[in-house]
Amino acid sequence: MDKLFDKLPYDDLEGIQFTHMLGGAIGIGLILFLGYFFTLHSFTNEEFEKLVKQREEAERTLKRYNSKIAERGLVAKNMSRVKGQFEAYINQMPDQDEIPGLLEQIAEFGKKRNIRMVELTLQEGEISDYYKEIPLKVEVSGELWVTLDFIEYMQNLLRLVSFENLILQGRDVDNRIRVSGTNSNFLNTTLTAKTYSFISGAENRGPKKKEPAKANKPARKRSGH
Repeated sequence: MDKLFDKLPYDDLEGIQFTHMLGGAIGIGLILFLGYFFTLHSFTNEEFEKLVKQREEAERTLKRYNSKIAERGLVAKNMSRVKGQFEAYINQMPDQDEIPGLLEQIAEFGKKRNIRMVELTLQEGEISDYYKEIPLKVEVSGELWVTLDFIEYMQNLLRLVSFENLILQGRDVDNRIRVSGTNSNFLNTTLTAKTYSFISGAENRGPKKKEPAKANKPARKRSGH
């Protein structure tokens, strides 16, 4: 350390004023400060821009996530609504095991209302992917308002039901058919009541795929000799 101080040019330093030395020191300090400032400023800007981009990306991700949550909630709500409608619709369909008991109730109601049951038979219906069609052939004789009451009772009893081939024919009490059917409220009624029974477990199966129609092979033409 002594040798280092011995090498300093003291003679030259004596000619330099203190203010010059102070100014030089301030200048060097200012250069170092500016270099540090711009280096730090550049690094800070890069970090800041990086953080801004990360924040924007996080906000976009959050919006997408919230949108997915909202869509999921809407889908779940719609699924719950459709499921409720589906179950309510199924509850309107009588079970196949209920049909014999329902026929007995219909016949018993007709007896109580003085309706002559000419025919009440269960016919074979079509089977779809999800339900089975149950047609009932009905023919009764009775007064007009009693007959209408009977039809309403049958509709409420079978719940989901449609009526087809309805024929109302005026008759007098001694079964002689009148031409116009007027001046009498005694009717002979024939109809087909169709109800539908849901096939258990059908909701877990997809609809049957229709097989593509086979193309007819063109007939070969015989060459004449």
